[in-house]
Amino acid sequence: MRIRAAAYAGLVWLVAAACARGRPGAGPPPRSSDVLTRAELDRVPGTSTFDAIRQLRPTWISRPLAPSGSGVSPIMAYVDGQQWGTVDDLRNLPAEQVERVVFISAADATTRYGTGHPSGAIEVTTKGH
Repeated sequence: MRIRAAAYAGLVWLVAAACARGRPGAGPPPRSSDVLTRAELDRVPGTSTFDAIRQLRPTWISRPLAPSGSGVSPIMAYVDGQQWGTVDDLRNLPAEQVERVVFISAADATTRYGTGHPSGAIEVTTKGH
């Protein structure tokens, strides 16, 4: 009888814990290491998209670059689905204009955009897109 009561109490605790996680105000949702949201970008006002990435997701741009025939292959940047240049070119895009930034692995970038992405890619979605 005690085992049954203990099992029931454990089940009740698990259900309560699961419900508490889904409640509003139960804490922020977990942050994705591959996505920068508008809310996160708001924490670094007045910066370029490159500087926001450098502050909020430094591993995206500090990781070793993949070698290529002419040295190393830079991380490519895409804005609203169009090739923008390299990640360094995001210095020309104010973070205030950006809704979301996503780091794409080399394999996924090659699948989406073709060869030439051995260091990965960064996709930027601007406000209104």
